[in-house]
Amino acid sequence: MNQPKSGYTLPVFACAGAIAALQHLQNHQQNSSNLPPPTTITLDLISPNEAAEIAIAQVALLSPTSALAITY
Repeated sequence: MNQPKSGYTLPVFACAGAIAALQHLQNHQQNSSNLPPPTTITLDLISPNEAAEIAIAQVALLSPTSALAITY
């Protein structure tokens, strides 16, 4: 299990969750559902100017057109 990340604000975690959900949804729609859901998302931050790796706890397909992801 990944350790929860501290020091970032809510938008960083919300963005990582949205990207993970979108990637999972796109994989499912492209008949690549045998690919595992993402476990981390790397975001390019503006301030500080660095990459942040955010752990993804769970990803779920809710319907053929929607998905949800939860970060640590």
